[in-house]
Amino acid sequence: MVDITLTGTWFMTREFGRRHLAAGTPGSIVNIGASYAWTGGPGFAHSAAAKAGVKNLVETLAVEWGPYGIQINGLVPACSRTPT
Repeated sequence: MVDITLTGTWFMTREFGRRHLAAGTPGSIVNIGASYAWTGGPGFAHSAAAKAGVKNLVETLAVEWGPYGIQINGLVPACSRTPT
């Protein structure tokens, strides 16, 4: 789970950043998170830990790469009750 969720996200994000920083071009990254990165949950320790790493990766690189025109966002899908 950590290899796929966190390490895979890191390698893809790093490569994108490497290319855009070298070229001096702006860009945008959207990484997928999960709400249990904040709360954890029974049976989800491995995934919650990996998604918490992704959350921190997004927050850290947004600050580091933002000044170079690279925008990084985290998308956390969730259910929402709406009137029918």
